Formats: sequence, structure tokens, C-alpha cells
Amino acid sequence: MANPCSNPECRRPRRFWRSLAGSRKDGQGVELNGQWYCSLSCLEGGARRVLNHLLPETHARQQPRHRVPLGLLLLSKGVIDDHTLRAALNAQQECGQGRLGDWLRRLGAATEDQITKALSVQWSCPVFPLEKHPRFLECAGLVPLPILEAARMALAHYQPKSGSLYVAFADGIDHSALRALEQMFDCRTEACIARESALRQALQQIRNLSRPPEIVIDRLGDPVEIAHEVCRYAEDSKTNEVRVVSCDDYIWARLGGNDKPSSLLFRITGRPVSSGHGR
Repeated sequence: MANPCSNPECRRPRRFWRSLAGSRKDGQGVELNGQWYCSLSCLEGGARRVLNHLLPETHARQQPRHRVPLGLLLLSKGVIDDHTLRAALNAQQECGQGRLGDWLRRLGAATEDQITKALSVQWSCPVFPLEKHPRFLECAGLVPLPILEAARMALAHYQPKSGSLYVAFADGIDHSALRALEQMFDCRTEACIARESALRQALQQIRNLSRPPEIVIDRLGDPVEIAHEVCRYAEDSKTNEVRVVSCDDYIWARLGGNDKPSSLLFRITGRPVSSGHGR
């Protein structure tokens, strides 16, 4: 006998489930985040429940855990002195923007490699030479470009058999993005730090690639509206698999499996802006 629909409000009679034995194998219904729904109307109810849980997470960005400030790390390693650190901090404060590492580089007080190594210590993860390993181009299509750019990351390498996804950052680790990737691909993520220039070049190369369909919708922020749009696109694409996660400023819905996926991105506004991963 087929598993019943995951929608607790589904009105299908018991005889319907007996007649639908094996329906999942026959491609009927739609799976959302691992839960099966017998119809688009039941899927829409399930999507609303998922979004009611995800939207508060998207509006309230979790602050990064306390870490030793980058300036103090460089100071302790003898890369800079106290006078240089104060000069960089004053310049950053007067300008009102920019990361400390950028100001230290402008002052000629630290090199990009020194800042990258200090960031790897700050975030307790290895340095990855992204510029020497262009395998990020092979898995660039897995994640929509707006999410890669918002999180300032690149997928350094993906091993589907072992379920390992290696993700490179240059500004610090975006744990919201890592959590979303783990939920989307049912994998284990490993974070690493890359040089800022290498990540910038990698993202430029990724922009020049042909990509799976990516649709960005700016005006929707209500779970009912978003759920309706997800179901409408699921119907149009005739997909039987949908995954929805929260990632930084977006609700990301991925339609279809790994063969020909397409992505819907709902940009969620009105939440606090991060201070830049502590740099």
C-alpha cells in the first residue's frame, strides 16, 4: 500500500491509497524536502508549513560566534604593530565602510597571503588555493549565481559518492549558506578560506558559464504567496521533486533532481545587514 500524503489535511479516502500503491514509482505526486504529497494542492499546503518555519530564520540573521579579531591575530603574529593597527582602525572608522584587512593592505601593512592565513586561523579552517584548482567550474551550476555572490563563496569541489561538498570563502565563513547547502543536497560541507583575489576571479569565471534556469522574484515575502508560486512552477515544469531552503537573503526553491534542475529565488528584504564576518 502506498504511503499516505504528508499533508495532514489531505481528504483522500482510504480506498484512494489502496488504488495508488506504487504511485511514487510511477511518478505521481511531488516530493518536498523528503516528504511526499499526492497532489499540487496538498503540496501547496506543505510548502506553506515549510515556509512558515524558514521565513523567520531568513529575517533574523544569526550573528557569527565570537572570534579573535583579525587585527589582534596579525598583531600577535608580528605582522603589524599597535600603531599600524590603530591607523587602520581609524581609517576604517572615518570612512565608515570596508573590512579591516582591506585597510591594512591599502596601508601596505599586510599582504593578501598574510590576511588569508590569519583568516584561516580565525575561522579554524584550511587555506584552499582556489586559483590552482579550477574544479569549482564543474559544480558551479549546482547553486544559483545570486546566492554564490551574496555569500561570497565558490564550491571548490563536490564528491557526490561520499556526500562531501567543499566550499571556499574569502571574507569569513557564512554558516547560513553552509546549512542551506547541507539541507539542499543532503551532504556534509567542509569550509575553507581562499584568497580574496582568487575568489573574485572564480566568481567572474562562473558568471561567464551557461547556467541552469534561475528565476529571481523580489516582491513576494508572504508564505502563502511564495508557496503558490513554487507550486505553479512545479506544475509548469512537471517536476516530481522540490527542495526549499533559507539561505542568507533568499528563499531558494530547487525544482527537479540533479539532471535538469531549475531554481526559484525569493529575495527577502527588511532584515539587519551583517557587519561583514568580523573582518
